[in-house]
Amino acid sequence: EVIRKHFGDGANVGVQICYSHEEELLGTAGALVKAADFLKSSDPFLVHYGDILTDQNFQEMLAFHREKNALATILLHRRAGSNSSVVLDDESRITSFLERPSQAEQAAAATPWVSSSVFICAPELLDFIPSQTPCDLPRDVFVRLASSGRLFGFPLTGYRCAIDSEQRLAEARQALTDGRMRSLFPGKV
Repeated sequence: EVIRKHFGDGANVGVQICYSHEEELLGTAGALVKAADFLKSSDPFLVHYGDILTDQNFQEMLAFHREKNALATILLHRRAGSNSSVVLDDESRITSFLERPSQAEQAAAATPWVSSSVFICAPELLDFIPSQTPCDLPRDVFVRLASSGRLFGFPLTGYRCAIDSEQRLAEARQALTDGRMRSLFPGKV
């Protein structure tokens, strides 16, 4: 409601904003199915979780996504003990994707790569999402697609912060103050 009240249809900031309201939460993949008519008629689309702050260069990531003919390209960063575990081959193809792995599964995977909760997706990805039930991209879709050969990882080259606590919110504010987000606001930070 706050976003809709502030931005409206987007005309005040030079964009067109469409909203998709969920009476029942559909999950990150289910929300895409609800917006399928809009997304299927487009080029690759960006899924960016609302609690993630990043200045990643998405043009580079999009070029990589297209070059690989990926169903989905996941922005990855290195972090021990995260809520995902991603194994890559030499071509940045994801060969294993674990969501909410146990400590034993993380240790067995022996990979520093984790999902950054930012994805570029081909409209074709929507065909792999169940349409009648709430579901999650990492847990219900990416885990299954790791064996498809069309799920790729792209390493984070910018700043990223998941704003999921008061401490992380303070960190994000400090990043803005320190100028670590200059690429988003050239000449303004």
